[in-house]
Amino acid sequence: MLWSVVKPPQSSLYWLDEVHKNFYQLMFQEEEVEDCFPAEFRTVLDASAKTNEYFNCVYREYNRLSVEHKESFRQIYDQQIGILPIYSDVQIVLLKPNVKTPSTTEHKDLWSACKKLGGYLYSTTLGLQCFSNALDDKFGEVEFSDMHEHYQEFKRLNTPICSFCGLSPMTAEVLIEPEDGADLPEEKQRRASYDHYLPKAHYPFLAVDFNNLVPCCDTCNEDFKEEKDALSEEGDRTLSFIPYSQEQVRLQASYKKKRGDFYKMRVAILETGCALEEKGKTWDRVFGVLGRVNHLMDESFTEEWLAPLLADVERVDIAKGKLQREAERLELIKTSRKEVYYKSLSFSHLAGSDDEVVEDLLLAIKDIYEPRRNAL
Repeated sequence: MLWSVVKPPQSSLYWLDEVHKNFYQLMFQEEEVEDCFPAEFRTVLDASAKTNEYFNCVYREYNRLSVEHKESFRQIYDQQIGILPIYSDVQIVLLKPNVKTPSTTEHKDLWSACKKLGGYLYSTTLGLQCFSNALDDKFGEVEFSDMHEHYQEFKRLNTPICSFCGLSPMTAEVLIEPEDGADLPEEKQRRASYDHYLPKAHYPFLAVDFNNLVPCCDTCNEDFKEEKDALSEEGDRTLSFIPYSQEQVRLQASYKKKRGDFYKMRVAILETGCALEEKGKTWDRVFGVLGRVNHLMDESFTEEWLAPLLADVERVDIAKGKLQREAERLELIKTSRKEVYYKSLSFSHLAGSDDEVVEDLLLAIKDIYEPRRNAL
């Protein structure tokens, strides 16, 4: 994360997550399926045939397992809902279901059922009128936000700019429907875009856990993140930032010579040799931010970012003062406007660079503006 974010305090999603996880706990205790839900949620099961069927499918598939395979499945569940220590400890082995080879497919049907259940709860059950009615029955006059209201509150408490990349506004709304299609009109819902930080395809027990859901931009969510796992890459464990923690990636800007005498502004992860650097590398692997930032700088840095600030400046000391003051100003608004974070980082670096570097930049800016002045 580029900056820390906080969760809004109340949402209907939090109760659905509680129902979801309690279902598994009661199923593991060998309760009858009808006894695995609070009374208020049974009205949802009566009104939503798919919600009811997806829960029942998980229950059936679990009870087909042997005692040994039930226990191994429970271990996977326990690890996922207690996921926090895994973000910072690569010595913890990620437990995986037995689904891949003909000799180890004991969990295959159950795992598929768990993914369908988690996906449907998030995409559809959450927005159904019967679930809203169940909330009223459960909590009375206590007001809980729906996902749209929750998203607006998130932006008020945090930032309208994507906290993963800092390059784009967070997506306002997207059309969400079940993966197997919508049978009823209310199964298609317009919803604010939340990213499952750990993909629900790999971590289905966290499908409606808001600790695993962070609003983001389209580019991060759809073009780069997809189903990449922040905790694993090609079978190797990786360190990762915890969503909603105070940890932030540490970046540094540099003005480097590339291809002979041609200079470029570049942003990279600060080399510290500690866990924070490794978590930053995971952040970049998952969201591809540094490549996007440096490509943007190739196109925009001198002419669009720097030239308007220093167009009429000739002295190096004045240029450095303007760069530092602008960097400090931008730092205060970095979460509210796209690209500002990287402008601040770059301007601050240049303000502390050698005089020769700034002299060269002033000459480059003069070359940009001189033809325009002569044309007037």
